[in-house]
Amino acid sequence: VMVRGEFKDMVKTQRPDINSLSAKAAINAIKSIKNSELKNIFTAAVERRILMVAVKSPSTGKKGMVEVAFDIGNIFLLPPSTAHVPISEIELEVKSGPDDVIEPLRAKILKIAPNAKVHTKAKSDQGVALYLRYRH
Repeated sequence: VMVRGEFKDMVKTQRPDINSLSAKAAINAIKSIKNSELKNIFTAAVERRILMVAVKSPSTGKKGMVEVAFDIGNIFLLPPSTAHVPISEIELEVKSGPDDVIEPLRAKILKIAPNAKVHTKAKSDQGVALYLRYRH
């Protein structure tokens, strides 16, 4: 099971504003770029369908809720580049309950789609990798 932090705060300008952030971990993450100008380098155009599924933990039998998100779309570099990478993902996120409630769903997905690959790369990481591959 992968654990990834996620922080959501609205920004008013193209410069990181530490004072507008609410999460201490986010504040620490951007301290090194606090006086930098943000630059849009890619766009993710993704259609998402979400289901909430109740699942029992295989280890404890306790129930939990897992969000199952189906994402289809592309990550595009900004013009003039035409570089893009297609996105076709099923994302599982534990919303409540023990962390291992995700395992029965993961196993079912891999049984239905044995060629599916498990990865932990966020769309933002995929966009940065695309940018680094094609930048001039």
